[in-house]
Amino acid sequence: MKALTILLGFLLELSHGFEINPRHSFCRHNTIRHVIDRNELKDCLSREYTGFFDPMEVEFYDPEVSFLDPLTALTGVQSYKANIDLLAGRNPLGAWLFKDAGIALHSVADTGPYSVRTRWTLQLTMHALPWHPTAYFTGVSDYTLSEGSGVIVAQRDYWDSLNLEAGSYTARSKVEGLLDFVAQLSPSNPERFTGLCVGTHDDDDDDDDS
Repeated sequence: MKALTILLGFLLELSHGFEINPRHSFCRHNTIRHVIDRNELKDCLSREYTGFFDPMEVEFYDPEVSFLDPLTALTGVQSYKANIDLLAGRNPLGAWLFKDAGIALHSVADTGPYSVRTRWTLQLTMHALPWHPTAYFTGVSDYTLSEGSGVIVAQRDYWDSLNLEAGSYTARSKVEGLLDFVAQLSPSNPERFTGLCVGTHDDDDDDDDS
């Protein structure tokens, strides 16, 4: 377990320093042409999750958008997209590290005048490990929106397995995040999930305000 934790920590640090080819950084021009309507934004998120952010509709993001999850802290839309492409195996390092990545969107809900929350399930197979383990995460993403243009200026992800305590989400350290991830990848992990349909949107969720 200790050796696996060290290996995963090294691979994640390696991936964070990897830059994709700038020619493939964006699927659309990052030009804000008008104030983004809230329903437009929520429709964008539904499309992006369904296609695992291929394309990523970068006009809905601030160029200096920040991203934070239990393992990763990034700034800038190019770094944000590079991280997604890595997880999806859409660049050489990502294709070596991961496979069969996908995300199922369950709801998109308003949580405040300038905030939106999505609920999702993510699956990710670690191709770089000989036994090819698959990790599954349920969680939420909290999006902070610009008061002026309505674009996304920040995203913070929480995992139910790590951050959810007594019905509320709390921040945890990157070390704790790494240990939670490693526990799912361990050969001795008895939990194996099947039947996840990734890349789909559940329109019947009661929390969906769109």
